[in-house]
Amino acid sequence: MSIKEQIKNEHILWMGKQNMKAAVLRAFINPLLIFVAAWLALSYQNIIPALANPNNYTNAGLAIGMALGYLIPVWVYLFNAVSYILTAKSSEYAITDNAVYIQKGVLSFKTHNENLCGYSYNMNQSVAGKLTGTSDIKMTFQSGSIYYTNGYRHVHTIDFSNLADAEKVLKILQSNILSFDLSEYHLSNDTKRLADWKFAEEKTDRNGHYMLAGYWKDNYCYGFAEKCALDLVMVNCYQAYAYSDEQMVVFDYCEGDVTLKPFTDWRAYEKEKAETIAFYRKARCAEKKETSAEPGLTTAADEN
Repeated sequence: MSIKEQIKNEHILWMGKQNMKAAVLRAFINPLLIFVAAWLALSYQNIIPALANPNNYTNAGLAIGMALGYLIPVWVYLFNAVSYILTAKSSEYAITDNAVYIQKGVLSFKTHNENLCGYSYNMNQSVAGKLTGTSDIKMTFQSGSIYYTNGYRHVHTIDFSNLADAEKVLKILQSNILSFDLSEYHLSNDTKRLADWKFAEEKTDRNGHYMLAGYWKDNYCYGFAEKCALDLVMVNCYQAYAYSDEQMVVFDYCEGDVTLKPFTDWRAYEKEKAETIAFYRKARCAEKKETSAEPGLTTAADEN
């Protein structure tokens, strides 16, 4: 079943496949090519002549088997290249007014989709892409596809590879991001724009206040606070908070989990700001006590 047949009740904005010229070049132009070329050169100069000498073997089958065995890196390289080409040929991509879809496979096909909310994207070119004028687009989603491996938290990504019309796809993604309605709040345009980009969903906190939530794989606190004109306080390397009296907004970062709480009421904002500051001051004091309690460690207060 094609990807188009699987999309129901959604308006398709774009559908595409990989550029096969770029895919074939990319299949063979990869880091393994250098190793295979060096291996073939070594085999041609030393191994192949020795294997080709009938005086070295009494069994022709053994000689052929040894020759094929020495070329295992070449077979692996060719197998990977052919697999990449077949996967590229069967891959289909689609963007609708609600989600992005990708279907790929060789013997069996698998379709995956992500809602157009809480994602970032970037475009880059491989060596093959520069030769063929194609590009890749990578989308990172911050909601719905968070999973854990060996205790580490991961965020799902979708890759559109070897696109001949990557610029068109970028324009669609830029214009089709589902925006949060923040018109009633006193947020700057930069804060609204980054909120759409960097946060995944709308929620309410324990006090019933509206907030945006998400997960950042990388610590983007400095950049976010600077662009949004927020006063940032880094508690430690994995905790931070920020606020803006002018915009009446409180930002919180803890081990990748992020929230942004905008307010229309000054008293509610001041209360949330004070509670946030008090919470992290308490956390910082507790951390200092734990550090000073460790053998061999002293603090400035201990020394005085």
